[in-house]
Amino acid sequence: MKGGIVLKESVKFRLGLAAPAALIIACLAALLLAKPIGEYAGQYGSKRGKEKAAAARPPAVEPVAFKPLEAKDAKAVNAETPFSAAPNPAAAPFAFSGDNAARARAADCLTAAVLYEAGNDRIGQQAVAQVVINRARHPAFPKSICGVVFQGSERRTGCQFTFTCDGALARRYSAAAWGAARQVASAALSGSVYAPVGLATHYHTDWVVPYWSDSLEKITAVGTHLFFRWPGGWGRRPLTGAQ
Repeated sequence: MKGGIVLKESVKFRLGLAAPAALIIACLAALLLAKPIGEYAGQYGSKRGKEKAAAARPPAVEPVAFKPLEAKDAKAVNAETPFSAAPNPAAAPFAFSGDNAARARAADCLTAAVLYEAGNDRIGQQAVAQVVINRARHPAFPKSICGVVFQGSERRTGCQFTFTCDGALARRYSAAAWGAARQVASAALSGSVYAPVGLATHYHTDWVVPYWSDSLEKITAVGTHLFFRWPGGWGRRPLTGAQ
C-alpha cells in the first residue's frame, strides 16, 4: 500500500539521521573522557577563585596626575560631573592606637597635611584631616597617619598629597597657624568626625581634573575642594583602626 511505503520510508529516513547524531555524541564523549572531568572543574574553580581574589583586592592607588586642561575648562568639567545620589554616611570616630611618641608623630604629620593642603581655612582643615584618617583606615592605603600623608613623597611626581613633593614644605607657617592646625589634627585623632565628607578617600580642587576622578563617585564639595570615594563596597566598607 502507498501508506505503508510512506511509513517505511519515513522510518528509514529517521534512522539515517540517528546514525550521524550518535556518532557525533560518541566523539564528544571520547573527547571529554580523554581528560578527567575533575580537571575541567579544577579549571573552572581556578577561574572563579582568581575572580574572587581580584574582587577581594583593594583598588589600586593611582599616582596623582592631571588632565591637560586650563583652569576654566577644568572647572567646567567638574561642574558637569554630578554628585552621587547614594547615601553619604559619616565615618565612625577614630580611635588612635599607639603610645605617646607615636601619637605625637601622627599629630605632626596630620598637622602638616591640614595646614599645607587647606591653609588657614579651618573647615577645609577638618575635611582634609577626615580624608587622611579615612585613608589610614582603608585597606588600600598605608596603615599609619604619617604613611598616608607621605605616601609617594620619595618621587618628584606621584605623591598623594602634593605638598610633600612639590617643594611646598620649604614654606614655613607662623607658630600661631601651626598651633591652630594642630588643634584640628589632635581633635581628629581623638575621635572628632567631619561628617560632610563621609568616607571620602580622595579630593581635589575644582580647577584641576585628576585622571582618577572619572572612576570615583563625587560625594560633596567643601569650598573649592571636591571629595570622592570609590564606587561599590570599597567606598562604603567599614573602616578599621590605624596609627
